[in-house]
Amino acid sequence: MKVWLAAWLLVISIDCTASLRIFSLDFCADQYVMALAPKGSTLVLSPDAHRSFSYLRAQAKSHTQQSPRLEYILRFKPDLVVRFYGGGVQIASRLERLGIPLLQLHSNNQFEQVEQNILLVSSALGTPNQGQALIETMNQHLGAITQQNPAPTALYMTASGAVAGRDTFIQTLFELAGVDNYIDRVGWSTLPLEKLAQHKPDQLALAFKDDQQYVWSSARHPLIQQYLADLPSTSLSDATVACPAWYSTEAIADLSKTAQQYAQ
Repeated sequence: MKVWLAAWLLVISIDCTASLRIFSLDFCADQYVMALAPKGSTLVLSPDAHRSFSYLRAQAKSHTQQSPRLEYILRFKPDLVVRFYGGGVQIASRLERLGIPLLQLHSNNQFEQVEQNILLVSSALGTPNQGQALIETMNQHLGAITQQNPAPTALYMTASGAVAGRDTFIQTLFELAGVDNYIDRVGWSTLPLEKLAQHKPDQLALAFKDDQQYVWSSARHPLIQQYLADLPSTSLSDATVACPAWYSTEAIADLSKTAQQYAQ
């Protein structure tokens, strides 16, 4: 609550009746700004706004993209700067000294935080109805997810052989999809080949891209290749899981569908 109030007090003086000049410092902030900025606003987005892991990358093509450096922010003269992590550790204090409003968003890998961030951005930009509509759609999608009992186990794996464990956003997606995380470690780690040789997961969640090579990765191990061929799998778009956001419900729905196939 203190974070919410601090952010609100910082931007409450902005005149939201006119079009705004908004500078977004990273691609996670880009998504919220593009979705919630009032019509006619001038946006500067991060250099990653058009990349494959940016959900609204098609929309980003119509906006300027710029590095999150202080000189560029000053040159743009924004009404508001929005960030999750972009701009470096000193950017908040520097912008404060210069009197430039900053809206700091946060992520704790939970959808309650996603909802709070939507409320923060839509309130700051004077588009509360857009924000509420986004929240309602997100909650409708979450409510439509079918969970299996008993829950199958799922392994999230990248082409590099990295796997997601507890206290990650992937873990949150698994829980909401009604699947158990095969990895019981906290955070990210490498493929546990010994465990996999003794006990296989019920399904796979894959972050592979068509153009990715894993020739030097543990994902190339014959056991993993066999699992890739035999087990039910979900290919998750990196755009839906790279940032905690309302559209991540798409990944949850895909995981749930794969779990239903396993149950059958």
